Amino acid sequence: MKAKGDLNKILVVQEILPSYRVPIFNELARLNNGSVTVLSSKTDLSFGKNNPNNMQFKHVETEWKKFLFKFKFSSTVFYERSKCDIVLHVADFKFISLWLMLIVNVFSPKRLFMHGQGGYKNNSILSSLIYSVTIALSNGYICYTDYSRNALLKKLPSILHKKVTVCENTLSVSPVSSINDFNTKSIFYIGRIRSGCNLEFLLEATRLAKLRIELIGAVNDEYRRKLELKYQGVVKFHGAVFTEERQKEIAKGCIAGVYGGDAGLSVVHYMSLGLPVIVHGQISKHMGPEPSYVENEVNGLIFERGNLNSLVEKMNMVANDKRLNIRLANAALKTFNNLSRPSMAEKFDRIISESK
Repeated sequence: MKAKGDLNKILVVQEILPSYRVPIFNELARLNNGSVTVLSSKTDLSFGKNNPNNMQFKHVETEWKKFLFKFKFSSTVFYERSKCDIVLHVADFKFISLWLMLIVNVFSPKRLFMHGQGGYKNNSILSSLIYSVTIALSNGYICYTDYSRNALLKKLPSILHKKVTVCENTLSVSPVSSINDFNTKSIFYIGRIRSGCNLEFLLEATRLAKLRIELIGAVNDEYRRKLELKYQGVVKFHGAVFTEERQKEIAKGCIAGVYGGDAGLSVVHYMSLGLPVIVHGQISKHMGPEPSYVENEVNGLIFERGNLNSLVEKMNMVANDKRLNIRLANAALKTFNNLSRPSMAEKFDRIISESK
């Protein structure tokens, strides 16, 4: 525990508070004697249900008012800012609160950090200008991954490089103690069923590979019945499952974690379960930069985005080569452990403390 004089009063500003972030902010609060406030809007249940009794930080719920169908604002942010000395703000430039805080930050002893993907999907001159200005006005930008940090550095003048750090985006979950025996013909999927996840593409590939899929994710009844009818014997829907024990039980015996569309943190979840990861290789098209953790034929396999035959080929590789499967699985679990040590909370705390 840090000395009392070294403790920070931290305000975390997020659009929502997914259940998987709660353990991270709990640990950050423990590191700072409970002096952490998280401000967000009401969280959609597809991100998990948050229990206030399990929060060791103060959670302030606000409503983000929208302007011009795009920009968002809440005056509550500034009231909460007045009670803290450090702000960790989501690096989403649609938030008016972020722009106002950046301007005020120039004249304030309070410190402001942004946390985000680093704009690796957009290489325009305007993007470079926005990132250069905002990072110059802030105390630092904390990237999700080394991949996104390296992409961001290319946008910035060298004088700003020292302000860009990394806190690997991961999950505060307990990894499996050992990998599966891989004697089944089932693959695993966990994630939100949303536009871009390419669920039917994945199910079709699973059918062609003569495999089955254990699927965790909230699916409305009508759509689920349609898919069950079309892919009889291929898919088993488990619905939304948020307990680690049940997730591990369902994944037990699966030979790989596969994402047919544009992935994000699901990649990290697969690794924590000791599963080789199969994703497409166009990082700029993914939901987040986390698929950059996957190295082809090291801890997973990379297929060509949108190419059904390519995905089927990669699924067959792990299904028909147990030695390869075991090697990839051990490396995937090792990758998760490396990403998670030290924890996200410890990395946030170190970055904040070292910026003084």
